[in-house]
Amino acid sequence: MSRRATHHAGLMTLDEARRFVGQSAVRCLRAAHAHPPELVAMFWATPAVSLDDHDARLAAEHRGVLNSVGAAGYDGVIADELDGIASATGLYEGAVTNLELIAQAVADREDSQED
Repeated sequence: MSRRATHHAGLMTLDEARRFVGQSAVRCLRAAHAHPPELVAMFWATPAVSLDDHDARLAAEHRGVLNSVGAAGYDGVIADELDGIASATGLYEGAVTNLELIAQAVADREDSQED
């Protein structure tokens, strides 16, 4: 399990699960070198055949976060968050747009949970 995923292991609330998945998904989309369909595979943590070392590490970290959230009993959160972010960014259409708006929405949700 990656260092980031280890931080999330154990008990978590529904809001924390959403935040962890959202942050990891945005990080994956921001930092990846890959293009669809490899990027879609990375995003959903499914095996991709041709990832460079950077993207392979990024995919492993993301998969670790998703595994931690799933192990905490929030599999539905994973599907809901990833599908929403993928749809909002246009990932399924082959081009990632609006990523900064999505990142801000994830950050705003985190800020509102801390209040």
